[in-house]
Amino acid sequence: MRQFVSNLEKILFYALLLLLPVQLGKHFWPSSSFVHGLRIDYLSPTLYLTDIIVGLLFVVWAIRAFGARRKAQNLKQQLKTKSFLSFTAAFLFLVFNVFQNAVIEHALYYVLKILEMGFVVFYIAKFVDLKKDLVKVISILGLGSVFESILAIAQFFNKGSIGGVLYYLGERTFTSTTPGISNASIQGELVLRPYATFPHPNVLAGYLVVVMTLVLFLFVMISKKQKTISYQLSVISYLILSTFALFLTLSRIAVLVWVLVLGFVLVKKILSSNVVIKQVGNMLTIFIIIAFVFFTPLFSRFLETSIREQSVVQRKELINASVEMVKEKPFTGVGLGNFIPTLVNISGPLKSSTYLQPVHNIYLLVAAETGLIGLGFFLIFLYKTFKKTSHKLHIISHMRLVFLIILVLGMFDHYFLTLQQGQLLFVVVLGLCWTKNNFT
Repeated sequence: MRQFVSNLEKILFYALLLLLPVQLGKHFWPSSSFVHGLRIDYLSPTLYLTDIIVGLLFVVWAIRAFGARRKAQNLKQQLKTKSFLSFTAAFLFLVFNVFQNAVIEHALYYVLKILEMGFVVFYIAKFVDLKKDLVKVISILGLGSVFESILAIAQFFNKGSIGGVLYYLGERTFTSTTPGISNASIQGELVLRPYATFPHPNVLAGYLVVVMTLVLFLFVMISKKQKTISYQLSVISYLILSTFALFLTLSRIAVLVWVLVLGFVLVKKILSSNVVIKQVGNMLTIFIIIAFVFFTPLFSRFLETSIREQSVVQRKELINASVEMVKEKPFTGVGLGNFIPTLVNISGPLKSSTYLQPVHNIYLLVAAETGLIGLGFFLIFLYKTFKKTSHKLHIISHMRLVFLIILVLGMFDHYFLTLQQGQLLFVVVLGLCWTKNNFT
């Protein structure tokens, strides 16, 4: 029985990693999810397939964990730790935040999401053995990103969704002419930005960058004996495929971050090598991957950026609105999940429903919804996570860069806090950063 529970627990965890990109879920539309008669996805409580998997994982873990007897003394020691007291203080602040909200339903839903995602961080940090499980974890994430990359490329050339069974994985039904769909202007022509099974191309791009970086670091870490020719070819093929899909998303920040990651790895390999000529193959591979974007019309997307672009103007308006919210309630904020309902009361040129979305900066979003107190808790946690990755162990030190990628992307978008796939990707990386297992 114990072995069955343990195996089921592993299956559920790996299923969560594999299905992380899937946005299959049931949306609910209470009156609080409408603004000016418009249904706002961000305000819709949603039960995702991945939520169900996390719930089942929690139940199975609880059966195994509480089935074993624990000494009361150990529990008392845990309750006295600084970490426990810090998390208790943060949770009490969240409870206070809920009851001072104008729309309590939004805050309660977000508190539940925080608890859910907190469990995922806790589970990975405590029970994922890097020595035994790291290769599996990254391989499963890589397998999922291969599927997403192929689907994204197919959508780009099809100029719309593929349809069929993919609908049940969360692929939206769309074409380049669908109202509200994300297109980009390339040399005066509108080009569809692929979504794969994500709610937006930027989320797909962030996912690809993080997973590709993990795969790249795993390749760097493993011993030379494990790097067979077939393995090297598979990794190179994967990186080229996913990089191609990443460029097609036309997500400028994500592409820039990925180019910087490749440059960082290349320079580090050269500096750590006594014989530079051994790195010629690596240099050529990375050069081909980076050079791809410069020899296609897609590159004009990165040169034609203007502060007058609609997306840039929208982001500026949302930043201004978030600052106004902080000024209005500097310490407690407008409440979890209440950014958009409060946004409609902020004076400004909110001329389109496309403005009704969170500010594209996770730090300003936290400050607006939970005030400077909530932002303080958030920044302290991020600092402690960053400090945790200063460990000299190989994998933990590499996780620092993966964590920094999320922090940088979070300065330009909100999906790590507001969308299911972004939240799961964030907490998986956090869990790997906090793990206590050794890997040498």
